[in-house]
Amino acid sequence: MSSGESTARVLGAPADRVRLDYLDGLRGLAACYVALSHLAVALIFFSPDKVPLPGWLTRSLAVFNLAQAAVVVFIVLSGYCLMIPIVRARGIVKGGFGGYIRRRATRILPPYYAALVISFVLIELSIRWGLRGDTQHRDPLVLLSHLLVVHNFSTAWYHELDPPMWSVAVEWQIYFLLPFVLLPVWRRFGALAATGAGIALGFLPRLLFGAAWDFSCPWFIGLFGMGMLGATLSFSDEAHHQRWAARVPWGLLSVVVGFAVIAFLLTHRGFYPDHEFIIDPLLGLSTLGLLVSCTRRLRSGQPLPLAASVLGARPAVWLGDFSYSIYLAHYPLLVVGWHLLLRVQMSPVARAGLLFGIGFPLLLGASYLFHLAFERRFMPGHK
Repeated sequence: MSSGESTARVLGAPADRVRLDYLDGLRGLAACYVALSHLAVALIFFSPDKVPLPGWLTRSLAVFNLAQAAVVVFIVLSGYCLMIPIVRARGIVKGGFGGYIRRRATRILPPYYAALVISFVLIELSIRWGLRGDTQHRDPLVLLSHLLVVHNFSTAWYHELDPPMWSVAVEWQIYFLLPFVLLPVWRRFGALAATGAGIALGFLPRLLFGAAWDFSCPWFIGLFGMGMLGATLSFSDEAHHQRWAARVPWGLLSVVVGFAVIAFLLTHRGFYPDHEFIIDPLLGLSTLGLLVSCTRRLRSGQPLPLAASVLGARPAVWLGDFSYSIYLAHYPLLVVGWHLLLRVQMSPVARAGLLFGIGFPLLLGASYLFHLAFERRFMPGHK
């Protein structure tokens, strides 16, 4: 989802230089998983074939039913990456609030608005070509809400142009909570208190309004706070943070919680959509454990676990470089390609093979071109 800062770069003074390549790899693979999950959704729910998908294919596609889990990873990563320079500067935000929000806006909004324009144009072309007939995207409130990045405030807006963008809006709003709410609590009461404040604030809408606001996932505030906690435990030199970082078996915690939750979800299909407010924090805890474990091992000179080595491999890091573009660009392109593909008669298995074997690489290629045109120039350090 969000790009955060590029993390495949050197952090720290010469005596404490580390490259967190696995963070970029994790972000890249998460973005690819989201795109693959949307391919699976198209095959399962929007295929016109009267013959249902073969059982083996349906069971195979079930592995892509957890797209929101990837968004959870993005949110925790965002809190983690944004907090690293603040922890190392002992709570100081470079350039104050103005500099901070200007950097966030420059990094996030230009590709976002470019994707909005492309999505709108592709929808209009799809209507002209007879691929679709709905015109809700022309509603002035839909357009205005997307321009103001508040389209996650209504179910009538948040999926109308580019559905994955709902989480961009949630994260953009969390960016404002960091300097005004979460960071003051972090400075005054510590990282655990800041995480607790984020969790409490995120669950407040559910306490007040029940499930009415669940579509916008306000509990992501707490997940962002988990990322802040992870950065504090990974990079703070204060003794009490070091004790907490050393006491908890973060790697074991990540593996046990992560595998338990994923195994449960894969064997209890349909549970996740109605219980995201329970599952997402558990997945966030697993992600937190992975980040703290890998970074502490790296900083102490210990061998990295296999997962970190895989995530830090060059192909994964390359995907991480343009993961934000994958997240923004894949869906509108997929919709057009899907409607065109439906005009060709073929078996469900052939359509699945074509979609995953050719369609997915084409989506990655188009997303990379989008990255070159609209994202890379706004990335930190790029001239």
